[in-house]
Amino acid sequence: MSGPANDNTIIPGDAESRRSYADAKLARATDPQSSLWVSANAGSGKTYLLSRRVIRLLLEGSRPSELLCLTFTKAAAAEMSNRVFEILGKWSVMDREALSAEAAALLGRPPDRHELARARKLFALSLDTPGGLRIQTIHAFCESLLHQFALEANVPGHFQLMDELEQAACIAEARQRVELAGLGQGPAAGYLPGRGELADAFSTIRTFAGDDAIEEAIRVLLSQSHVFQRWIEGGGGTIETAMAPLWEEANLSRSTDRQVLLESFLSETSYSKDQLQELQSLATAKGLARYDELADRLETVLSSDDAEAVFDVRRKVFLKDKDTPRPSLVHASFLKTEPAQAELLAQEGLLVKEQYHRLRTLDVLRASEALFVIAEAILSEYGHLKHSRGRLDFDDLIARTFNLLSRDGIGAWVRYKLDYGISHVLVDEAQDTSPLQWKIVEAVTEDFFAGEGSHAETRTLFVVGDEKQSIYSFQGADVSEFEAQKQSFKRKVKSAGQSVKPEDSLSLSYRSVPEVLSAVDQVFSLPENARGLGATATSGHVANRFSHSGDVTLWEMEVKPKRNEPENWLDDPSEQTTDAELRLAGRIADAIDRWISEGERLPGRDRPIRCGDILILVRKRDRFVRAMIRKLKEKGLPTAGADRLKLTDHILVEDLLALGQFAINGLDDLSLAG
Repeated sequence: MSGPANDNTIIPGDAESRRSYADAKLARATDPQSSLWVSANAGSGKTYLLSRRVIRLLLEGSRPSELLCLTFTKAAAAEMSNRVFEILGKWSVMDREALSAEAAALLGRPPDRHELARARKLFALSLDTPGGLRIQTIHAFCESLLHQFALEANVPGHFQLMDELEQAACIAEARQRVELAGLGQGPAAGYLPGRGELADAFSTIRTFAGDDAIEEAIRVLLSQSHVFQRWIEGGGGTIETAMAPLWEEANLSRSTDRQVLLESFLSETSYSKDQLQELQSLATAKGLARYDELADRLETVLSSDDAEAVFDVRRKVFLKDKDTPRPSLVHASFLKTEPAQAELLAQEGLLVKEQYHRLRTLDVLRASEALFVIAEAILSEYGHLKHSRGRLDFDDLIARTFNLLSRDGIGAWVRYKLDYGISHVLVDEAQDTSPLQWKIVEAVTEDFFAGEGSHAETRTLFVVGDEKQSIYSFQGADVSEFEAQKQSFKRKVKSAGQSVKPEDSLSLSYRSVPEVLSAVDQVFSLPENARGLGATATSGHVANRFSHSGDVTLWEMEVKPKRNEPENWLDDPSEQTTDAELRLAGRIADAIDRWISEGERLPGRDRPIRCGDILILVRKRDRFVRAMIRKLKEKGLPTAGADRLKLTDHILVEDLLALGQFAINGLDDLSLAG
């Protein structure tokens, strides 16, 4: 199978031509004189390409200490490092003819005798280099940089990195201290806002939400602390100044009194008192339950002095739900006999909707500001605890490194020192790099495209990524930033004269068979689906495994019923599944049973299908998994079962824990009630 690639070239169909095409791609992508941005589809050999570029840079004279390869996860760093050292290790003991052939495939030309001699030494050279090859996560790079420039970065020279458990415990302690400080108690009361701002914030937030909701809101906000703190800094340095544009846009102010606002709503009405009384009389005269309820509510509006209660009744009368005017407050026949009421009812519905939005906006702004005050205090106390214990967390590594590299005077000196050590930077999984991490990469490579600097040779930046695979937005990754960085990169490379075409793509898939890739391309051939690929991405995939068999079959969806009542109320709720889930599990089990019992052949192996050939992938480990396992066992099909079990969610473990709690404390008979 051949087809268009993302770079608008035609990938040949025969194996030999494909191999030549891939070799040409490899030669260009590993050229040590060129900076390059590569868009790589899943399974297109991204890790292979990165490892080969590292090896070629070393082979053509770069010292191991001059290379910096940044990956997103420790697993990816370990895999790339293993691949590099595996090849270099083989080269160190390989016979001359085989080594010459491998080096020629990498260089795109026959190696000279000096390059062959260097190829044999690269393994030992990489091992003997202090610190070794720097193939590491960006967090590991930042950690090493902060240790190297601890004084300049204003961090303890002996700082240690917190793991997730220690970080969670420290945040919990900080929150507890902040809550005590709100009462004017505890060790933090002396330097955090005491009974004033903090106490008001806790009082305000608790009028809008319960403890669980507050806990969750604080947790979410703290998980995005870098965004929260940048928002405060960008808004003038305080919560009050950062919130000012929001208050202004809502046409409200921090001094707006909720009660005064509610009382103003009493006079802002389409109905005069006489008109309301007339509507009440008309409703009472109808003598129907629907109109009696309307009359009772209008009585509250007419007689109550409680502005909150009056507005709540008006909202229930004139709005169908929270913000939609009620279309049928009265019957159409009523409006025909009382046409004057039709216009008043419509006007009042729109007015109450507007007032409700205004009131909710005030509440949301008040609650948000209170939440921000509490979160800022928790972050402040969390920072105090970290500093006192000589600890940094992962966000600190990125933020402190960025501040170090961008700090006036100091940043230029640090970059100058780095300029002597780093000549080639490789960035893996670029789509998951956050804006602040990009700024660190920019700072490290700032002089790469500005001239010779302290180096006469060309220095390069090599980036590999695929915006379709971006999955870490919750950690700050931003696909729009990915595209902006790519365009900036292309401008820099062209202006430095390093390459006339600083962008390439990998479309040849070594992982999937043509049938699978064609199915994926078919899905994204629809314009509404293609929008999910990003502004510049295309959906073209070309399979290298064209001689392998494959099949894609789409089944009709099993639709869930709107409501599913358990057939047996004694069943464990965690075991209850919908009819649709059971039907789907049954269909899958039936299909597998048919394959096995009828001896259906596995084309790729030319033998009957076995149970061990089958893998069932699910979106998440929910009740469907248990239903699927149960159906397979009913058919007598051997299954490995669930690959992971959350022990504390299992009813037997819950019972044992309850029994243990009762054994520890005999008075705790409530544990046995569950």
